[in-house]
Amino acid sequence: ATPPAKLPIIQRAVMAGCDRLDGVADGLIEDPRACTFDPAVLVCKGADAADCLPKAQVDALQQIYEGPRNPRTQERLFVGQPPGTEAVPGSWGTWITPANPASAIQFAFGNSYYGAAVFENPNWNFRMLDFDRDVQMGDAKGGPVLNATSPDLGSFRASGGKLIQYHGWGDAAIPAPSSIEYYESVRAFLSTYPDARTPGAPPAEEFYRLFMVPGMGHCGGGAGPNSFGNGGSAAATRGNPERDIFTALERWVEQGVAPARLIGTGRAADDPSKPLTRPLCPYPQSAQYRGSGDVNDAANFAC
Repeated sequence: ATPPAKLPIIQRAVMAGCDRLDGVADGLIEDPRACTFDPAVLVCKGADAADCLPKAQVDALQQIYEGPRNPRTQERLFVGQPPGTEAVPGSWGTWITPANPASAIQFAFGNSYYGAAVFENPNWNFRMLDFDRDVQMGDAKGGPVLNATSPDLGSFRASGGKLIQYHGWGDAAIPAPSSIEYYESVRAFLSTYPDARTPGAPPAEEFYRLFMVPGMGHCGGGAGPNSFGNGGSAAATRGNPERDIFTALERWVEQGVAPARLIGTGRAADDPSKPLTRPLCPYPQSAQYRGSGDVNDAANFAC
C-alpha cells in the first residue's frame, strides 16, 4: 500500500501535468478525465526515497486510477478513481490508503459486503475472492436489493419530476465517473425507447441535470467550490437558486426554470486563506476561465 506520507508527492505530480488543462493553474482539475497522468514517472530509480514510489506501489496506484478488473479476462468491473485529490485531508488517506491498510473504509465495505451480505460467512476474507465467480454472484444476489442503476426514469419524467444530481470529482468513496456513466445510460435509454407519455422524446437535460464538482469529496468537503446548499442551506444563500441547490430544484419544479449553472463557494485549493467562488456547470459542460481577472471569482469563468 502507498503510505499517506507519499500522497502529496502523487498529487503534486498529477497537478504538474494536468492543473493547467482547464486554462488556469489553481490546484483544481475541472475535468480529471482529460488528465493523462502516468504514475510511472514516480518510480524510484534506486532505493525507496521520500520523493518517489517503489514499482509495486506505482502498479497499485495505476490500478486505483484504472478501476478493478477481472485479472483473467481484463473485463473492467467498475470505474477508477480520478486523479487530483490524492492528498486532500479525508480523501485517499481515509478511504483508500491509510497507514494501516486494513483500516481503509473502502476495505471495510468490500470485505463486509462479500463476507456478510454475499456469502454470509463470518470467516470469509478478501483473499478468498474468485473474480470469475464471486463478483457475478454478488451482482445476482445483492444487486436486486442494493443497486439503483436502472436507466428507465420514464415514469419519473412523465409525472413531472425534476432531478438534480451532483458528484465531487474528489470523492474517494464513490468514484465520480460512475455518476457520468449513469447519466449517460439514462440519456441513451430514453432516446432509444420512446415513452408515449412524453411525446417527442425530449432530451434528458429537460428533467435531469448532473453537476460535477472539482475537488469536492464525498457529498461535500474536500477542496474547491464544495458548498452550494449540499450540506443544508446557509442563511446567506437560502432562497438563491444559483447558490442553493435545493432552491434551484424548487424553482425548476414550480416555475419550470432549469438550472443553467450553480455557484459553488469554498477556499482556493492552492491558497486556503483566499475565498473562492466557481460556476458548477451541468454535464457535459465545464467551467472555463475567460482568460483574465481573479481566478477565485466565478464571474471570470463561463460554462
